[in-house]
Amino acid sequence: MNTNKTKVIVSLIPDDTSWCLQDSPHMTLVYVGEIEEVKNYELGNLFKEVSELAKVTRPVLAKVDGHDIFGEEEKVDVLVISKEKPIMDLRKSLSHWDKSIFPTFEPHATIGPVGSFTGKIPMYLLFGKIEIMMGDTVLPFWLTKQ
Repeated sequence: MNTNKTKVIVSLIPDDTSWCLQDSPHMTLVYVGEIEEVKNYELGNLFKEVSELAKVTRPVLAKVDGHDIFGEEEKVDVLVISKEKPIMDLRKSLSHWDKSIFPTFEPHATIGPVGSFTGKIPMYLLFGKIEIMMGDTVLPFWLTKQ
């Protein structure tokens, strides 16, 4: 289930995806825009900024606060992620790219379509990569700060 075929987004990628039933498990940090609206020079700047951010960021251990259902037209089961400093700092550092219509950032990782939640909630998710997703094109960067 990849509903991001026409979008440019920057996401954190979990190391373990056993809780997930979708093709591209991730936690979106920012929605940059529709592919045809994002200019080439902007993509270059985004690439540079995300690659530099990955070099100075440790993998993020995020606390899972529970399960919820998000969405209005297309409802999905999600794991709600705690708004702790490492997640919020990453979001803040990229927030100037965000063109989302949602007024507040609600960290979450999509499990799959509503009804796919198995009732098993991990206590934590480890995010070891940050990715720029442009439709089917994915540019991964490992979080590498020692």
